[in-house]
Amino acid sequence: MGDTKAVLVSFDNNKKAKVVSKTIEHKGTNLREQERVKQAGGTIIQNRVSGSLAVTRALGDLDLKKEANFSHNTNFI
Repeated sequence: MGDTKAVLVSFDNNKKAKVVSKTIEHKGTNLREQERVKQAGGTIIQNRVSGSLAVTRALGDLDLKKEANFSHNTNFI
């Protein structure tokens, strides 16, 4: 499953909608993800991991993983 996002929509008594995102996007534009990638030894170039991958966490893309254990703490994607 990719490109999935959860949102919660609620309505007040005046039928005015309130939309709240319930997911965190793992992208190079997210400051927390930028910091996680950098701490793991990766780089963010033009909001992309190593200048190529738009998402900061991915299945596959083994050329961007440095450890075989696939830990999110040691790999930058």
